[in-house]
Amino acid sequence: MKKSMFTLLMTGVLFVGGAVPVQADSEKYQVDEIKSIQDGIISWEKDQMGIDGKNLLDGVVLESAGTSAGDWLAFTVSRMEQPDNQNGYLSALQEQIETLYEDDITKTVEEQHMNPTDFYREILTINACGGDALAFGTDKDKKEINLVEDGIFDCVFENQDPGVQGANGYIWALLALDSKDYEEPEDAVWNREKLVDAILEKEQEDGGFSLSTDGDSDVDITAMALTALAPYKDEGKVSSAIENGFSWLSSQQQADGAMPSMGVESVESTDWTLIAVCSNDINPLEDARFLKEENSLLDGILQFRTENGGMAHSLAENENAPDAMAGYQTLYALESYKRYQQGENTLFDLTDAQSVDNSAPQQETSKLGQMAGILIALTVLILIVVVVLVIRNSHNNKKQKEVKLKKVQEAEEQDDWN
Repeated sequence: MKKSMFTLLMTGVLFVGGAVPVQADSEKYQVDEIKSIQDGIISWEKDQMGIDGKNLLDGVVLESAGTSAGDWLAFTVSRMEQPDNQNGYLSALQEQIETLYEDDITKTVEEQHMNPTDFYREILTINACGGDALAFGTDKDKKEINLVEDGIFDCVFENQDPGVQGANGYIWALLALDSKDYEEPEDAVWNREKLVDAILEKEQEDGGFSLSTDGDSDVDITAMALTALAPYKDEGKVSSAIENGFSWLSSQQQADGAMPSMGVESVESTDWTLIAVCSNDINPLEDARFLKEENSLLDGILQFRTENGGMAHSLAENENAPDAMAGYQTLYALESYKRYQQGENTLFDLTDAQSVDNSAPQQETSKLGQMAGILIALTVLILIVVVVLVIRNSHNNKKQKEVKLKKVQEAEEQDDWN
């Protein structure tokens, strides 16, 4: 199963410096069209994983709970408000997390070389599916597992620093923290203010953001940073960084609307730029900074769409086949745009996610077990009836044969031709 780092987006309202609105084709990319494209991606993902049923969160996806691929599919389907097997996925993810907590979590993190972003992705997935990341399963001492506390406030990672993974760690921690209205304890090792400052330290002279403090600006990291910083756009130090960041991203956009990654156009980089734009309440079809030769970011994304509904990573000859990661990143990028269109919460503002009963996964499993037991009992009863009928039928056939034989013998005795 392919694993990758992804980022996310937050709510905010921003119209940054000197952008000129352009009247784009208002008939393009309406909600119904976006939904149809999303359905095509989901259908392709299901085909690749051999899932025949109605639900995407089934089979190999449930087995992948706790991985990037599984979690992002569960996250996105839930943000699409599409009824699926969210309870089943939460149950599978809870089992994975409780396994991690069978020993001291700090020790487990060190031994398994866990990334901070793994924690933050799971917080987002749990919340999106309707679970509670503050109380998700129990540890070896039967204490409730609080992923927000362990992953952010106490920060169980090396040197208690999310930045051991570079800017990604700070970005994802802030996105996870802002996904709900979490209160910060006074003694928190990391809080919102510290995370914002840590992200701003990764801004480069050209306005972009880098994985490290003195690295080259990167499209994905810049888009992710602007997504995480969106709720803080009214703060002076953040406002200018966001304006500079979008100017740099605009300078990187290609004539066909796509964004490059390490010099090569990729759907994932274009996806993340769309997420950043929508997170900051910028219209991707009208803002002149993101229209190149009348091509928008959405135009750029959809040129990677394959005939079977999937998404390719690149248009290069050896990379233009549909790809699972390209698929689910595009799936949630389109969801961010759809939410922008409809004036809904941004993709990673999960305060609108419907909560479920924490016991629901287990209750559902129990009900399934009861149903299975009833079905087994009925099956056994039917088999017994069938066996009895077969035996009775066989006995009746034997009697009929004996009667027929007797009649034949009697007829032979009476036959004058013998």
